[in-house]
Amino acid sequence: METPHVFLDTEVFERNNFDFQSRSFKKLISLVQEGTAIVHLTQITRKEIEAHIVSRIDEALGILKKVSKERAVQHLSKLPAPPFQPIQRNLDPQPLRQAGQATFETFIIDARADVIPVDTVRINEVFDQYFGSMAPFHMASKKSEFPDAFALAAIRQWCQQTNNRIYVISNDKGFIDSCEGSNDLISLTTLDELLDLAARQAEQLYAFAIDLFEKFKGEILENLKEEFEGIFIYLDEAESDVSDTEVKEVDLEEVLAISVEPNEALFEISADVTFTVNYSYADYIVEDVIVSTEEGVLKRTTKVHAEVSLLFDQEDPDASQVHFVSIRENNLKIDLWPDASELK
Repeated sequence: METPHVFLDTEVFERNNFDFQSRSFKKLISLVQEGTAIVHLTQITRKEIEAHIVSRIDEALGILKKVSKERAVQHLSKLPAPPFQPIQRNLDPQPLRQAGQATFETFIIDARADVIPVDTVRINEVFDQYFGSMAPFHMASKKSEFPDAFALAAIRQWCQQTNNRIYVISNDKGFIDSCEGSNDLISLTTLDELLDLAARQAEQLYAFAIDLFEKFKGEILENLKEEFEGIFIYLDEAESDVSDTEVKEVDLEEVLAISVEPNEALFEISADVTFTVNYSYADYIVEDVIVSTEEGVLKRTTKVHAEVSLLFDQEDPDASQVHFVSIRENNLKIDLWPDASELK
């Protein structure tokens, strides 16, 4: 690693679904406790994350309340040991919001996150970027980029004052473009890229784990295929059904070692999966009666992300094995018509 300092953008938390118990966040915390990484946020970033957590909770409650109105769901809730309880319309969301905020506060404490102030940022610097259409400002939505611009200005100022460089983790184009040509800001698009860099420091162990992954690559992809065929896939159509998922091809795109220990290596992989499904849906309904249905076979390609655990004994390579392959996505909505990228 070129520097121990790490800035996490709001986008990182969004993409990880604010799951502070995920292996990636837990590994980051362990790096902090080992002294390998020092986590930074800005005042603006912290407030953005807090606001997004509340928004996510409110959105989830809205969806659950809508589902709770359905008579079938109400019937289901009356059965013995029901898997679902309807949400009451007068439910107070505040305790849930506070619980969500508390998980973030715990992460800040565990990660010993340094919160960089923004009140000393030179406003003229930000407005010069705005009127010059410089990163992170883009013509499509320039005004919405002001929080990012102030956060980036605060990070650059911190680097200059402390004479440090810093990894800026974000897949946001504005952040990526702002890091280009900078001596202080090092762009990484995912938290797992940082964890991979940290794992590389144990050179021999890392090399052993990578070789082991290659050895088990065929088995890993077969497990990924089986996992994918168990994913819940659905159409956003009336009275629809999707069945008989069959994976045709798996194209491994990226492999990152997010944790390498003496007896286990944990990888984060991404792959393009091409598959077919049988489908049916009601294309004509009169007074809640299905008059006709449409059915057929769809072929689609989608990207999935998975965790792969390999167990091994360096002194006894034959004892090595694939511990698990777990796809992060547990459901997938598909459209009747492929998007433009699939038509190329």
